[in-house]
Amino acid sequence: MSSFGYVSRSSVLIFDGIPWEVNSAKSGIRVKQFESLISQLGVMQSYHNKVLVLRFDLHFIYKYTATKNNKIITIFTRRLFKFLKSHYKLKRIGYHWTREHERGKKQHYHFALVLDANKVIYPSVICERIEIICSDLGLRPWFDIKHRYRILKRGNEDDKREVIYWLSYLAKARGKGYKNSQVKNYGSSRLKLKNYSNYI
Repeated sequence: MSSFGYVSRSSVLIFDGIPWEVNSAKSGIRVKQFESLISQLGVMQSYHNKVLVLRFDLHFIYKYTATKNNKIITIFTRRLFKFLKSHYKLKRIGYHWTREHERGKKQHYHFALVLDANKVIYPSVICERIEIICSDLGLRPWFDIKHRYRILKRGNEDDKREVIYWLSYLAKARGKGYKNSQVKNYGSSRLKLKNYSNYI
């Protein structure tokens, strides 16, 4: 047990009775955070027959808040969600961010969005908006061009397993904990399931 939650070094975690492969190789997985992440993906699938999952990183250009707070991610999220709701007329947004700060390195964030893929078919406009918001906040976004997003259809278990393995990196133990005790290591949407029978 670490000071910031139980860490599993297993390559497989059980959630709702189902085993999921996770990317635990480097430092293990923070179980509570992983459960938060996977549950919100399932919630979005209970509402939408297909979802778009976009992953990106946020780095500070000139300064960073170190151990003080996560104010910058709050501002970023508020501006991005305002755009998403206005531009795409989205009723709900699934998300998960995690804060990392290792010794000798700048604080940074990993971010994942889960959106209705019937309305958001391709993320290029969203990536452009993220660039604009970041330029105002002194942040630099990074997108893995080959693996920045996935379209996940409800019922496609093979694809879901790949997506969950891909996202589990956000819950890795390494880089967490260098902060004031009241500052969160991660934040997540808190959407409720529409219909449990759709949640697999």
